[in-house]
Amino acid sequence: MCRVLELARGRAAPALEAYRVYAEGRYGISSSMERLSSTLAPRPSVDPCLALEEIRAGVNRGVCILGPHTPPSLEGCPALAGPEPAVHHALAQGRRLLYLTTDLDMSLRLLGMAEYGSWYKLVHVHGDNHYRLSLARGWSGVLYTSQVDNPYTLPVGGFTDGDRAVVVALILGAPWVRVIGFREGEAAWYKDYSLQKEGKVWVAHRIIEHVASRLGYSVERRGWSLELISPRLHGGMGTRH
Repeated sequence: MCRVLELARGRAAPALEAYRVYAEGRYGISSSMERLSSTLAPRPSVDPCLALEEIRAGVNRGVCILGPHTPPSLEGCPALAGPEPAVHHALAQGRRLLYLTTDLDMSLRLLGMAEYGSWYKLVHVHGDNHYRLSLARGWSGVLYTSQVDNPYTLPVGGFTDGDRAVVVALILGAPWVRVIGFREGEAAWYKDYSLQKEGKVWVAHRIIEHVASRLGYSVERRGWSLELISPRLHGGMGTRH
């Protein structure tokens, strides 16, 4: 196992823990089903070690995670990443995402944008989306992620594509992560907002806060925007127990 993959797996432990605490208990999700699904992941279309090294280097000056309601100006964002709608916002500014997090339930419009709108695609494999995995066939830069520890995927935890994008930046040691473009009570333009979605957003926030705390990040909240500051800026890096 290469060093960056070993580092990522080690620092992902708080994310897997947060998923078990906040998601499995609330929604009655079966870990065994998640593990079974993760074995169905195809081979990645890129060397995982090379991809993670490049993503790690890309977030090394900080990264902005873009939500569905991202403002038109992305000034001050050296790198961009995020869930499916982030592709649209990056391309609108003439930029590409460093990485996209998706479980492939995106609109056809975004599905078409994903290949040229992001350098890396972190495709999440879980209990009820294995039939969609063929949609990523032909994409470049694909890595597969999961919510459980296993040898077939990169286990980054997370519950939604949005919090998963944040968690990836945290476990790869970004000095700061700025989360913008998410609004309470509003979903992406191609999805309906519901009480179920509201519950998922609550879980996503708890996961981000849990992982940030365990990895030593400070969290500043400005409405639904978040700024997470790394312990690298406070004299060290590690995992808090």
